[in-house]
Amino acid sequence: MSKLIGMIHVAKNQLGLDDDTYRALLLDLTGKDSCSRMTVKEQWRVIEELKRKGFQKKPTHKGKRLVSDPQAKKIRALWLTMADCGIVRDRSEKALASCMRRFTGRTLEDATVKQCQAMIEILKQWFDRCDDPKKRAVCLSVLEGNTPPPIIDGKFVVEVRHAKAPYQ
Repeated sequence: MSKLIGMIHVAKNQLGLDDDTYRALLLDLTGKDSCSRMTVKEQWRVIEELKRKGFQKKPTHKGKRLVSDPQAKKIRALWLTMADCGIVRDRSEKALASCMRRFTGRTLEDATVKQCQAMIEILKQWFDRCDDPKKRAVCLSVLEGNTPPPIIDGKFVVEVRHAKAPYQ
């Protein structure tokens, strides 16, 4: 069974759908009454519909719990935002740990405050080299503790406000 089919079945159980209601939903959305006969695109369509109906994917933690001190959260938020912007290729915890080890010699769990500050500075320098001002703005908003702007159709919605108009 694929991961998508498994997720659909978890959503079905979470929403308390009986088999008849579930099959009717599948037929309405895709014209097929079984997930195994659907394409991946159709399976995603079903998942999105189940999310609209209230399904919430629960995160699964495998292994250690994530470090929760403010600097570690900031490093992780920057890393994930940079990955979403395309600055970082791999958004996984393993990739973050590898990068942290490469630059500081320690993992995020073992790093000192000074090493965490150094890693934040390294990430800032990394996104400063990015040519796209919108991507830099998104990363800066995370760095300042703000929520990043929304994404519509895979593009960030960023409003740039200037203190003064250049030619007044």
